[in-house]
Amino acid sequence: MTEQTAASGHGISCFAAVWFDANGDRRPDVLAINEFGRNALLVNRGDNTFAESDVDPVFGGLSMGVTTGDFDNDGHTDVYIANMYSKAGNRILANVDTTGYPPELFRKIVEATVGSKLYRSRGDGTFELMPPDVIPYDVGWPTDRTSAISTEMVGWTCTPRPDSGRSSAASPMGDGVCGRLS
Repeated sequence: MTEQTAASGHGISCFAAVWFDANGDRRPDVLAINEFGRNALLVNRGDNTFAESDVDPVFGGLSMGVTTGDFDNDGHTDVYIANMYSKAGNRILANVDTTGYPPELFRKIVEATVGSKLYRSRGDGTFELMPPDVIPYDVGWPTDRTSAISTEMVGWTCTPRPDSGRSSAASPMGDGVCGRLS
C-alpha cells in the first residue's frame, strides 16, 4: 500500500503525525515528523497517491511533537512543530569554526539545537517560518507542549483539573477544563 500511494516519507521513523489540509484543496494531507531525521509532508494528489513536500526550507526534522491550528485566524491551517532546544548546544555551535563545513551542512547541524517552530500557512502548500518571539521555542524537551499550543492556536484556553498533576495548560481531552477565549 505504501508504494502504491507514494506515502513512504523516505521510510522515516515517524514519532508523531497530523492530518490536515496543507494546501487548501480540502483533501487530507499528512505531516509525519521524525525524531532522528527529516520530517515529511505528504500532500494528497486526489488520485489515492501523495507527493512529498517540505514545511521547513532548511531541514525540518529531529522533531518531538506536532499540532495544527489557525493561530492567526486567516482560514489556513498553521503548523507548530516541537523540536528539542539546547542552550548548551547553541553556545557550542556559536564558537565552532565553520570554515571546515559546507554551509548547508552546518545549517542543518544548527537545526538540531534551535527549538520548536511555528509555521504560518500561506494556503497554497507553502509555509512561512514565524519569528521565535511569536511562540515559545526554547522549551527543552517539548513533547507535552503541543496540546497546549493546539488549544491556544484555535482560540481556546484550558485550565488543568486540580487532580490532573499537570502544571501547564491541559488538553481538551479530559484532563482539564477548556473554554473559548473572548
